[in-house]
Amino acid sequence: GASRVMMPNTEVEAPAQRNDAAPHRVPRRDRYRFQLRPHNPDHKTPGVKDLVYLESSPGF
Repeated sequence: GASRVMMPNTEVEAPAQRNDAAPHRVPRRDRYRFQLRPHNPDHKTPGVKDLVYLESSPGF
């Protein structure tokens, strides 16, 4: 099933607004190497094939 997760703020960088070469660029294979944690601590951590979402479901 789908799991709601929290995004860690510590590893997310704001994009640089300058036009120089990027020697500090993250290698492609390490770009998404952060651990998603479930919003509800009673739920398991999502795996590679799990569907995750970052916002609450709308209350229709």
